[in-house]
Amino acid sequence: MKRNRVEMKGWDFILLFQLFTNLVIIFDVPIARQIIGSLYFVFIPGFVLLRLVDLKERDMGKTCLFSIGLSVFFWMSLGLVINDVFPILGVHNPLSTWPIVIIMNLLTIVSCLVDYLLKKDFKISLQIQNLPPWIFLLACLPFLSIAGTYVVNNGGSNTLLLLLIVTISGLVLAYVLSGRIKCFSNLNCFILLMIAISLLLHVSLITNYIIGYDVYYEFYVSRLTENSLRWNSSSVSTDFSIDKVNGMLSVTIFPTIYSQISGVEGNLLFKLLYPFLFSSLTVGLYKLYRTQFDETTAFLSLFFFIANSVFFTLFSTRQMVAELFFVLLLFVLFDKKLDSSRKNMFFLIFSAGLIVSHYSLSYISMFIMFLIWLSQLIRKKPKLITTIQIVSFFVLAFGWYIYTTRGAAFTDLLNTGSFISRNFYADFLSPETRSRGVLEAVGASQTVSISHQISKVLFQTSTLLIVVGMIALIRRRKRMMSEGFLGLLSLNFSLLMLSVVVPNFAGSMGITRIYQIALLTLAPVCIIGGNTILALIPKRKIKPNHVSVLLSIYLVSFFLFQTGFVFAITGDISWSLPLNMHQGRMANLELYDIFTSKQEVHGAQWLNQKASNNTALVYADGISVSHQLTAYGMLPTEKMRRLSNDTAALDDGSYVYLRGFNIVYETVILGNFAREPLEFSFEPHNSNKIYCNGESEIYLSVIPGES
Repeated sequence: MKRNRVEMKGWDFILLFQLFTNLVIIFDVPIARQIIGSLYFVFIPGFVLLRLVDLKERDMGKTCLFSIGLSVFFWMSLGLVINDVFPILGVHNPLSTWPIVIIMNLLTIVSCLVDYLLKKDFKISLQIQNLPPWIFLLACLPFLSIAGTYVVNNGGSNTLLLLLIVTISGLVLAYVLSGRIKCFSNLNCFILLMIAISLLLHVSLITNYIIGYDVYYEFYVSRLTENSLRWNSSSVSTDFSIDKVNGMLSVTIFPTIYSQISGVEGNLLFKLLYPFLFSSLTVGLYKLYRTQFDETTAFLSLFFFIANSVFFTLFSTRQMVAELFFVLLLFVLFDKKLDSSRKNMFFLIFSAGLIVSHYSLSYISMFIMFLIWLSQLIRKKPKLITTIQIVSFFVLAFGWYIYTTRGAAFTDLLNTGSFISRNFYADFLSPETRSRGVLEAVGASQTVSISHQISKVLFQTSTLLIVVGMIALIRRRKRMMSEGFLGLLSLNFSLLMLSVVVPNFAGSMGITRIYQIALLTLAPVCIIGGNTILALIPKRKIKPNHVSVLLSIYLVSFFLFQTGFVFAITGDISWSLPLNMHQGRMANLELYDIFTSKQEVHGAQWLNQKASNNTALVYADGISVSHQLTAYGMLPTEKMRRLSNDTAALDDGSYVYLRGFNIVYETVILGNFAREPLEFSFEPHNSNKIYCNGESEIYLSVIPGES
């Protein structure tokens, strides 16, 4: 491929970009502020930090990845300092636009002067290749995803989204069949990045409102911070679950600063910024895999990770940021090009970013890092993790979790550990103490149709391949990878086994979270397991170059079921919200647990105006309390009560909020996600309907004879 090089003085480019960013913020230029502000926010601070540490990296993918990770850490740490220092100086809204812009400009100018005085001027060079035409088709995939969700959101069919899935499948198969994985090794990262972004957007952009479970609490604490333009580090709720989330800078300070710079707010911020950051970890994973495996194994491994529904249906925005830092941590540990001083510095930065992003992933990471450190200490092996690194990780983590938001995250760890140990023997033989995901993986769950049975078999096959791959790696460890990486794989594999063996462990930590985190490193093991099994076939029946083709066929089949494509075509029950939205009433009622309609949002906002300034209680089912009324109604926990058929009486002047699901299916969701028919034991005539918009209703409780 021919290459043309474009060069520009580095600081000229940065200062010019800084000037444009200031102008679009000052004059609030529509569209330009959103685009330029977002690009500046995501890339420039991290790139400047890379220059200050004099990291001379020719790999564009690695440079972009580190720039993104360092930028995220920069904004969280800068925001924390501004949040705590500026109020002392008399600035009561420290996270407003101008304090941030002023500090942003000062730091950039100082960095420029320091670099100039040290005579470390540099050039930004961009190599433009004559790319094959099909690459431009890949670049269109995110736009196809955006167009497909737009059509579905406006009452159209899911045809474009089905076309997106078919196109991805066809491109992957064609790419592997053509044998171009090694020919276009520089493009492998870009191909998988485009696929990842497309899949994430086809879920995140569905509906005009956020979807998921934990994301509603994340949206709530984000709005609290943005409304006050200051982060409250003590406590914002009587609910420990909300306080735990409020302790994470990834969903408080970070989105608030992004909103002030880019002008992007609310739902759109959660639907675009976080999926983009999450998609960038695919670059880090590919680079990590390439430190141990060849191009074909790395490509197929990353596609397997992306093809899993746990990747593109991850709704927790703080976990998205935390996983980016986790992947960066692993890459720093196994990158042989980094010297020890830079390795220690990046380890400290990315571990701190992980700690203030997500407590559960931090605990899992500490557990893995500690065991690696302990193993190398006992066996006297070369040190992958130093004592200073592991001590700093623990001190930062427990210092943060104990002294912020009433120690909610640390208390949660103690309660979870106590619950698991206290019930270990009593629940050991009880299948009910394992989550549904664990039961599906070991084949103990029921299927509703032939297509679901095939999907179950394909998933169990991937589990079997991981087991076979681990056995093969342990037997041939010296020939396949470094001992440190094998130890990392073994620990992640053990983490999955704990989910099956230890009762209540998967339920407490979240089986999808555990599986996805383990899969970050175990994805290549699945491919190695496939290679191991196919190697048993005599060579006269299967050629070596056919192995990758057979594996890609399996992976694409797996992908078509994981996305819900097959279920949408056959009209079967599916977990895919994007492919079910066009039906009106969705066959899978559990999708209503993550879904919020426009009318439900309007009802919650109307109720906020009526109930927020008085002592009246609001009764609603479990989903409405933790989702609509918290995220959009902005009602504090102490004002809400969970509605069930055991609700015998309502206080005079209290409200009852019903969402669309409650009205249409006459069912309420309890706190444990159990469903029960809507049959109130209190007299219906004692409650007056005061609001109705088709998909939400609000009643006011009035004692008979009074008004």
